[in-house]
Amino acid sequence: MTTHSATTARPLAATPRGRWLWTLASVSVALLLSPLVYLAVRAFGVPGLEIAEIITQSRALEYGLNTIALGLGVAIITLVAGVAVAVGISRARSSWQRPLLVLSSLPLAIPSYLASYGWL
Repeated sequence: MTTHSATTARPLAATPRGRWLWTLASVSVALLLSPLVYLAVRAFGVPGLEIAEIITQSRALEYGLNTIALGLGVAIITLVAGVAVAVGISRARSSWQRPLLVLSSLPLAIPSYLASYGWL
């Protein structure tokens, strides 16, 4: 009868590579959150009644509601279209299945700034 000794794996953070990855991830998160922190600091510097006045008397409320409606509309349309394409491709049993799969993923390969030139 042979016994196998269990080897304990070191956590990734304990390795030099893991420390490097944690450092890189931490710096990335800090850079991504810096605009939000700046916005929060600026927002808390304005008195509460002044914020309410700014939102109600300017077009900020209209723009905010328009942004929320646009975001929800785009999310719903994308969800419906994405599910329809995914179901269609997964259930299709034809020679067009692979080309349709490539065509459906093609917008991911086009950067948004190049796609915006199509509207000019």
